[in-house]
Amino acid sequence: MMETEQKAGPDWEKIEHVIECPLCEYNLRGLSQPRCPECGYAFTWDEIFDKSRRLHPYLFEHHPERNVWSFVWTVIGGLWPNGFWTTLHPAQPSRRKRLLLYLMIVVLVAALPMVIDVIWRIPPTPTAFSVTDRNRLAWRLDLHFPMNILHRPFLATARQLLVAGFVASLSLLLLNYALLMIFQQTMRKAQLRTHHVQRCIVYSADVLLWPALLLSAMVVVNVMPGNVDWWSEDIAWAELLTFPLIWLGIAVRLIAAYRFYLRFDHPTGTILSVQLIIFLLLALILYNLL
Repeated sequence: MMETEQKAGPDWEKIEHVIECPLCEYNLRGLSQPRCPECGYAFTWDEIFDKSRRLHPYLFEHHPERNVWSFVWTVIGGLWPNGFWTTLHPAQPSRRKRLLLYLMIVVLVAALPMVIDVIWRIPPTPTAFSVTDRNRLAWRLDLHFPMNILHRPFLATARQLLVAGFVASLSLLLLNYALLMIFQQTMRKAQLRTHHVQRCIVYSADVLLWPALLLSAMVVVNVMPGNVDWWSEDIAWAELLTFPLIWLGIAVRLIAAYRFYLRFDHPTGTILSVQLIIFLLLALILYNLL
């Protein structure tokens, strides 16, 4: 649209069909400014009226005719959150079955290291007990609050950490979704349709794929004859180090999603507040396990 039309608004007399806010489905008819009075979403009239922008160039949701291609490019696109969430906007239709399928694939791949370890569970060769650097660090941390909450993770075996890491990663996603839905109710966003928040969570979740592929390769090597449990300590350290990176990756992607997709006024503060609550919950759980 021309700049003058953007300022004056569309010619509503020539538009017969219903025009709704892509976030809350509020009827926009009669508005001159591209901002929803119900949920506060700021948009451009081109995003609403330009039908050529309804189809994303590579999003898995929009390209069932090219499943593998669209999945790979959606995962790769997520590596640049700002660019990804700039090309995706709420006016583009959400296909929930495809979104759920995408999430299921991500979760299955994230579970792969744990599954491989369980399927090829070979008893380790009996050896004399040895104290690892990780064990020594656990006992040092145990003497200092609040670092003693890490005592149990640093004493866990590689197999225990694989299971705990998978469960904790899924818990991150669920807690983020639950808390963001609560925040939504307190920030004049109650009318925002839930599938938009689900989109933000699902396309932030594929950060789980990258460490899962690395850990899967390490687990495969670790269960091969002649190498049984030789890599267990490396797997344990990899799991401990990748979990905070996964958490950081999810937070960064959610900040980008809330800034460029949902266009919240304070996206960084909103997401960081949620992460702080999650951190306190996890710290409380670990402290009670001591």
